[in-house]
Amino acid sequence: MSCWAVSECAVEHLGVRLIVVLGHERCGAITAAVTASGATAGHLGSIMRAIRPALEKAKAQLSDQAAEDTVDALVERTVDAHVVEIVASLVPSPSLPEPWPTTICAWSACATTFTTAP
Repeated sequence: MSCWAVSECAVEHLGVRLIVVLGHERCGAITAAVTASGATAGHLGSIMRAIRPALEKAKAQLSDQAAEDTVDALVERTVDAHVVEIVASLVPSPSLPEPWPTTICAWSACATTFTTAP
């Protein structure tokens, strides 16, 4: 199920006024995407493909780091980038009522950052 579908249902049918997108430390899906040696099939593969753009952004940010720090740092940066991408994909959703009736908050335990989108 897509983030848009879940958001639409929550906003339109349940009256939700706050959506929180939370990134957490040592995320297994993101760690799998960072350490994968090749393509992964099935549902895990679809999650890993969805993570790939955030992983590429994180790799570009960390190109100067030492090799021993790369995996942990890459997982943390990918979590942060993925949270940002999810929030960006939700605002604005063309099928939700205008003006957007819900606040979207994003928080990543890795970067200890908090962002709010109207």
